[in-house]
This record gives sequence, C-alpha cells and structure tokens, in this order.
Amino acid sequence: MDLSGEQLRHQYLEAIGISSWLPRARLPGAAPSDPWVERFHYPLAEEGDGFADFADAEIEQPSVDTPAAKDTTLGPEVVSAAAQTARSQARASIAPLIDSGQPTQTPVTTAAARAEVVEQPSAPVRRGPPVQAPRVKLAFVLAGDLLIVDSLPPAARLGFSAQHQKLLSGIARALGVTEPASDAALLSWPVLAGATLDQGPQELAKAVRRKLELTLALRSVKRAVLLGESAAQWVLEREETLDALRGIRFTLRPELHCIASVSLSQALQLPELKAELWRDLQPLLTHPS
Repeated sequence: MDLSGEQLRHQYLEAIGISSWLPRARLPGAAPSDPWVERFHYPLAEEGDGFADFADAEIEQPSVDTPAAKDTTLGPEVVSAAAQTARSQARASIAPLIDSGQPTQTPVTTAAARAEVVEQPSAPVRRGPPVQAPRVKLAFVLAGDLLIVDSLPPAARLGFSAQHQKLLSGIARALGVTEPASDAALLSWPVLAGATLDQGPQELAKAVRRKLELTLALRSVKRAVLLGESAAQWVLEREETLDALRGIRFTLRPELHCIASVSLSQALQLPELKAELWRDLQPLLTHPS
C-alpha cells in the first residue's frame, strides 16, 4: 500500500476521533505486515491541532543503479508541507460533521436504490399447502345398455363383494336388462400416498371424467344409475347432497339419462332402503330413452 495514502487515511481517522494502531514489531502468530508498517512513524500532533504531522515519516525510494537515476528523497520540509496541505483538505471535508454534529451523507448504494435502475428478477410464487385429497371409492359396472356407478366405503377392505353383485343384478333385471353385468372397475381416491402430491378435488374430477369416458367407450349406454352421494356428486359434478339429487332424471350427455339413489352398501345394511331405491328408479322405467 502507498505510504502517502496511509498517511491521509490516518489523518481522516484522527479528525473524527478514531485512533488507529500499527504494530511496532512482528506479532507472534500474526500474518506478516507490509514493509511500510515497520517504517511508519506516527508523530505527536501539533498543539491546538487535531491532525498529526507526518514530517518524520520515512519514504522508501526505489534503488535504481543507473546514471539517469535521481535522488528523489523528500526532506522534512517538503514532507511537512505536503502533510499540511493534506491535513487542511481533510479538515475542510469533514468540517460540517464537526461543526453541526450531524452524520455525513453517504452515497446511495443500498439494494433498494439499485433496484430503481437494475431490473430485479421476479420472486418465485409461493404456493400454500396442498388441498386435502377427498376419500372416494367408486365401482363402474356395465350391464346391457345400463351403467351403474356405486359408492363404496373408502375405508372398507372389501371391494365390490358378491352381495353387491347380487343386488345389482336384481336392479338390472327390474330395469329390463337381461345381459349379465361386467366385473366392477374400481376407482379409489387418493391414488397415491403423499402429502406433497396434488390429489385435490379438481384432480379427482378429472379422474372421474376420464374413467367415465373409458367406460362408455366400451359399450353403447342409454341409462345410468348413480348410487350413493359420492357417485352422484362426482359423476354429475354437482355439490348438492344426495337427498337433493335422488329420484331426478338427469341428462348426463345426449341420449344418456341417469338417476341418483342410495348406494348398494346402504341398501344391504338397511333393507328398508331397497323400497326407496325402487321408487327413485321409476323415472328410468317411465322414460327408458
């Protein structure tokens, strides 16, 4: 580092009341100092002046052993005059701080100031926790021109049991269907276990639509029976309760009418519900197409 620059720095520090210290000898365990540190002398300040006089500072000159080399060693008078000039400039620059006691204004280099001229990247969108996945288990069964979508208990280990198949066959015969029913195709939701996966209502609605399209592509169907609240709400894509949807003939798509009623599991547990199920199916008998 340039010795004259260090002199000026120490003058500024002393002017604002900060004492600077330099080692007089090598310190054990410390990194070696630059050569100018050992030659630096900090003389006493002049009486009545808060700035130091660097008249006794030694300046190392390069040794050039050529005829053109000149002796550039500065005498005490020259160094003292230079120090006095630097001292005056330093005092003038910090005079407002000393006289008014107010902090000096530093250049605006904060990040907020730089943001006015530098385009900042947009902050990433923070997403909230994933919506809790609905628990639904649906059985899709085809019998002749009839589609049955039944709501099964989501927590039950048994799927579409033999009792469910027997009751469904009786419903199909009551509706005039003589063809045997197909095996039940189950749709269980959520599909995978994981709190970070998006398996909310919108994803379930997409899955039900896809399952319905694949099922209807297998056979021409004109009537549909939606048994249980889950089947009625997710196939019809409505939010009403099952009691509000039961016994009403809906048009699921052109030439495809459907009725909602209680699930097969409910009818098996409470036999008196079979009579209500039969009454709910009447619009499909009165208007078969």
